[in-house]
Amino acid sequence: MRTEKEFQDNLAAYWRRLNAACGVPAGTHPDDPNPAGTQTTPRATTPPARAQRSSYHDPGFDAVYASLLSDPEALAILQDHWNDTFVPNDLGPAPAESHAQLRWYTLRDLNDFHHKRHLADFKDARKHRTRQRTEKLLARLKRLDPLFEGTNAVMQHYLERLPTSARRAAHGVFERDPHEVLEFYREMRAVSENAAKVYHKRRIARRQGAN
Repeated sequence: MRTEKEFQDNLAAYWRRLNAACGVPAGTHPDDPNPAGTQTTPRATTPPARAQRSSYHDPGFDAVYASLLSDPEALAILQDHWNDTFVPNDLGPAPAESHAQLRWYTLRDLNDFHHKRHLADFKDARKHRTRQRTEKLLARLKRLDPLFEGTNAVMQHYLERLPTSARRAAHGVFERDPHEVLEFYREMRAVSENAAKVYHKRRIARRQGAN
C-alpha cells in the first residue's frame, strides 16, 4: 500500500507532465501541488512533428532531375560513355608472296582465336562498369529524392513479379545504360508518388476521424 508521501509525489509528477504538455508554469491550476510559478519545459518537438506528419511535399521528378543535372558527380555519371569496341586486328589483304601468305594466315587464325577468347571478358568488363555507374546514380537519387525509398520498393515489387525471362531482360537495363535506368526510375516514381498521395489522404482522414 502506498504511503501518503508516495501518493503526493506521484500526483506532483502527474501535474508536472501535464503542465509541460500544455506549456504552462506549475501552480496554474488550483489542484496542482507543485510550487506556483515554477517553469516547466514544454514539449517543443510536438508541434513540428505534428506539422510534419500532416504535410505532404513532393518536389516532382522534374525538380529532382534538375538537381541531378546540377550535381557535378551525377552529371559525370550520365556523361561517362565507354564506346570502346573489341574487334580483331586488321591485318589487311593477304600478300602475294607465298612465304608471307603463310605468315599472314597464321596471324589471322591466332588473331581470331584470341579475339573469341577475350571477347566475353570484354563484355563482362563493360557490364561491370555500367553497373558501377548505375549504383552511383541510384546513390545520388537517394540523396536528392525524398521518394527514393518508396520508388525503390515499387521497382523491386514489379521486378520480382515478372516472369523469369522478362525479369532477366529488365535487369539487363542496369547493365546497358544509366539513362535507361533513369527512365525506368521515372516511370516507377510516378507509381510511388500516387501511392504516397493516397496513403497521405488516408492518414489525414483517420486523424480527423479520431478528433
